[in-house]
Amino acid sequence: MLGLFNEKEITLDKLREYFHNNDFSTMPVKDPSEYTEKQLKLYNRVLRIVNAEWKSISKKLGLTHPQDCYSKDYPPELIRDRAQRIIADNVVRLCSNKRTFWNML
Repeated sequence: MLGLFNEKEITLDKLREYFHNNDFSTMPVKDPSEYTEKQLKLYNRVLRIVNAEWKSISKKLGLTHPQDCYSKDYPPELIRDRAQRIIADNVVRLCSNKRTFWNML
């Protein structure tokens, strides 16, 4: 994003190009069925935490009804679902590698 902010003028085409090249939604995630029981427990815990945070900020995004009222095709719901899975998968991956985990702390 920093490169984008260094531009003299940010145009719609430059934004499209930036987000096309840096699309978080294409990040690979592991299928939860491949986790061990301990990893799956952590994965589900992270999902609950992220979902609770989402609920607390959803009104600021204009979502005035409970999540169940929106279809999975509604853009904020698509983003929420994908982001939750990416975050949970990465937390599990980081916590599964002891060296990475302790370096992080």
